[in-house]
Amino acid sequence: MECAGILERLKIFDIKKNDLSGDVASFSDKQLHLVEHDAEGRADIDVYLSSESVLFPHIDMNRIKYLKNNCSADNIIICNMDRFPSVNIFEIKKTIKKKQWEKIKEQFSGALPYAAGLNGILGSSFSPDNVVLYTIFANDYLSNPPQEDPVLSHFIPNNDELKKEWLKDKVNIDSPLGGLLKHNRIKVSLDYNGVMKGNISIS
Repeated sequence: MECAGILERLKIFDIKKNDLSGDVASFSDKQLHLVEHDAEGRADIDVYLSSESVLFPHIDMNRIKYLKNNCSADNIIICNMDRFPSVNIFEIKKTIKKKQWEKIKEQFSGALPYAAGLNGILGSSFSPDNVVLYTIFANDYLSNPPQEDPVLSHFIPNNDELKKEWLKDKVNIDSPLGGLLKHNRIKVSLDYNGVMKGNISIS
């Protein structure tokens, strides 16, 4: 669809242009901002863009009750709206362990219906080939666990398969809208308040 047509359809949403608060839907071709207030992953992330893009923040707080999967990833950014739109789904977790990674996959699955719906409103067809998943984190205890008590470690389940899956560039998301999707792991730093800080570029 022509970019002008997409801009017209954006009027359906309560959306701001170049808003960097991270708390409202925002449209920009330069920079957007991801903010997470949850104690499990407080974050302040700059996202640099190379095309017209729109951020739909806090999807997890604006869920549709009719969906079976009642959890969702944090944010969705749709890029390349003047050409071939791509869907970028972000989940933010301070620490990655077995439990968190399994939860993240469920949240990615839950975000896909929202991504497909938003794409449709913007007049674009949805395809898993155009979806990129991002996990933003500070501590990776799944592939690099902290030093364990040698006695207790005998009773800790082996996470080798989950570790391999976590480290791959694609992950299988259980959803009729999913399948084997591209996945990027973004490691960021913690500031003195324990807030994740960083920046990424997407296209």
